Amino acid sequence: MDRTRIVIWSSNISVPASAMKATTGVLMDHGNLELRLGEDTLWQSFDHPSDTFLPGMKLSLNTRTGQQRGLTSWAALHDPQPRKFTLGIDPKVPGQTFFWKENAPYWRSDLYIGKQTNTAFDVDGENAPSSNGTAYFLTYNFDADEVYLTYGVSDSSTKLRVILNPTGHIELLLWLEHSETWFVWWRKPFDQFDFYARCGPYGACSGKNETLSSPCKCLTGFRPKFQKQWDMGDWLGGCVREKALMGFQRFRS
Repeated sequence: MDRTRIVIWSSNISVPASAMKATTGVLMDHGNLELRLGEDTLWQSFDHPSDTFLPGMKLSLNTRTGQQRGLTSWAALHDPQPRKFTLGIDPKVPGQTFFWKENAPYWRSDLYIGKQTNTAFDVDGENAPSSNGTAYFLTYNFDADEVYLTYGVSDSSTKLRVILNPTGHIELLLWLEHSETWFVWWRKPFDQFDFYARCGPYGACSGKNETLSSPCKCLTGFRPKFQKQWDMGDWLGGCVREKALMGFQRFRS
């Protein structure tokens, strides 16, 4: 509520009248806000993420019901209205994390295969301050009814958060105690060729080799669909086959 006791936000959960004065709100050390009735958790903020992904939270997809739990960007840094960027797990490709801009694919992660993938990354990135070997752990888990992504950190005193910001970037932020600022340790999309389908159908990014005439190339056996646009740096039209596929004629014996 604001100073005039007007409700600004509510967990929107039904509580029996007999329990109205028995519920408590608890903000946990790891950032989860829980509404409790005795020992039971009636509601928790980790189940309803907005633009921030904290260690211990899950981005998930229920493969049986189709229910998703993902991130949604704010309209601006100081305006929490949900806006056009979302991040979650695509039901069509449950082994990847997808980033959408107004329902169109914008970026996608690597493909995770297998029951569970645990990866440790040293927090000491390029230009980052020393963290004495602290690592964060990324887990992509496939259960019978649920696929989820979560992460943690080896040293609980290290403060990390992932944010989906209004400008269309996913950022992993590290809190620097000495300067009391958030350091951007990882960001995606990083450059123009991180974007989804940047080189169009049957096109592929050839890397950041500046000696190449074009950073996009057609797959073997394909050529640019629109050569003039391709030469001008517009690769979204992609590529087409150099030779049409020959059909098979059926013969009777």
